[in-house]
Amino acid sequence: MLAIADAGGDVRLVSRTFDKRKDLWTWAGELARDRRGLELLYPPTLKGHVPAALARRSKQVGTAEQYAGYGPTVGAALEGRLLHAGDAELREHVLRSATARVPDRGTILSSKHSPGPIFLARAMVWAVAHELRPDARAKPLVAGAAKRGGAVRPTP
Repeated sequence: MLAIADAGGDVRLVSRTFDKRKDLWTWAGELARDRRGLELLYPPTLKGHVPAALARRSKQVGTAEQYAGYGPTVGAALEGRLLHAGDAELREHVLRSATARVPDRGTILSSKHSPGPIFLARAMVWAVAHELRPDARAKPLVAGAAKRGGAVRPTP
């Protein structure tokens, strides 16, 4: 998932899935070469697997970032500021995403309560929230999205 906010506050999304982890890292490496300031966000399932060439521009994200990012992402969606090319797989993941509300923590997308994979929707929350930070200087890429049965597992 690649998210890039423009000056008007719209966030453009590009989602991709990969059957092989090698293909994911190739795509991420190409993006890093082409886009100065890109930051790689990755789920705990990829800890220790980020190539050295990308590691210095990467950050592990997880549940805390899901809680923090849910509200800003929903807000941007409701305001019509999330733009993508109509990717069917992203749309399916978003539409099947169930939420869970935890008192004193907030709302999160729940893989456990969803009827199928939602890893692209979770990646979207991480990327959009990271991109909408007031101090956002880097363009995030969230790795960890792969088709079921592929080398990269969906995040829980």
